[in-house]
Amino acid sequence: MLKELQLANFKSFAAGADPIPFAPVTILVGANASGKSNVFDAIRFLQGIGMGLSIAEILTGKWEGGREVQPALRGGPEEVCWASEDSFTIRTSVEFPYEKIEQGTRLAAPKIVRGMLSAGHQITCRPKPQALVEHESLRGLLVDTGEQPVEIHPESFANRRPYMRSLLADVIADDMAFSESVGWADRLAARLLLGEYAATVSLDIQPWRMKGYVPLAVPQLGTHGENLSAVVRRICEDPHEKEQYLGWLAAFCAPEVTDIRFEQTPTDNVRVYLMEGTGQGKLISAPSLSDGTLRFMAILAAMLSAPEGSLFLIEEIETGLHPTRIHLLIELFEQFAESRNLQIIATTHSPQVLLSLSDQALRDAVLFARTPDSSGTVTRRLGDLPDFEEVTQQAHIDQLFTTGWMEQSV
Repeated sequence: MLKELQLANFKSFAAGADPIPFAPVTILVGANASGKSNVFDAIRFLQGIGMGLSIAEILTGKWEGGREVQPALRGGPEEVCWASEDSFTIRTSVEFPYEKIEQGTRLAAPKIVRGMLSAGHQITCRPKPQALVEHESLRGLLVDTGEQPVEIHPESFANRRPYMRSLLADVIADDMAFSESVGWADRLAARLLLGEYAATVSLDIQPWRMKGYVPLAVPQLGTHGENLSAVVRRICEDPHEKEQYLGWLAAFCAPEVTDIRFEQTPTDNVRVYLMEGTGQGKLISAPSLSDGTLRFMAILAAMLSAPEGSLFLIEEIETGLHPTRIHLLIELFEQFAESRNLQIIATTHSPQVLLSLSDQALRDAVLFARTPDSSGTVTRRLGDLPDFEEVTQQAHIDQLFTTGWMEQSV
């Protein structure tokens, strides 16, 4: 799980910006242009590293066979740096359960204390005139091995691509391979970090893309939810998962949804239908479903079908949802974060979202602000705002949100 992200000279984050803490469910709040989406850009940058892309490919995008493998970072290399700076730094701290470390290697790991262990990574990049890595460091697993962090400098590796892939080059074939300069803990940390970065799921749901037939064989939902019918069909092949999916939909929709049906063409294209009512109820096809229903179906399908441990990025989660249904989405986030070990980072402009959060998730929400006396974006965990506990006992969080109390407390 991503525990902390610190940005320096990245987009709206100047040098010296505070680290941003993350929980299993972290809601980002703040005015427009306060920097929330820039955090998503930083995480997508790390996703590109996990996918093995070069710095240039991460910044400008990559296409293969006419298909977009990775979209370009917003603004590209021209706008990724803060103000007039010519490089930026991203630092992360990631936490892993001991069980995942056991699965990640066949090495006998000495002196590991069972529980949650962490690793860290820092990368400094210069986007222009030629995108390259200026410096990179890796802090291996925090275990009692006596190993020091690995510091990597440009002269020691091909600096147009992050170092961690080359660190693993001679380990992938044989877990028992060793190097004099890099210990097993650093190699394992690199492998786990790359896996964590690559397990990012960005959702930018566009309901109009979910209304048509799609090939049954497509493996994933897609960033925009475009393969919804095929993914829901596979979910419904498992009776337990169908029951779970249908239960959430029944709570969300009015009138109540009682079944999920599919139309399949001779060429194995499929489209989803929802049944309203029992017996001879009415079948509603995907083209006739409301945008809010399609959005909820897509988010639910993504979280049921993604590998456990995935990190989700979702902007403006309240879009298209009736205020009385927002609490269901928050319940979905909190339940799946626990049951499937998912991590959800989402933005909102809705007071209703904050009202729906559990006490802990509300304290874990992060405020973004741009203040006259500070350089760049300022972030604060809500639970760390001055007198937060006392103030929230006297006023509802939606009042504090809409009156600007949060920004004034920074």
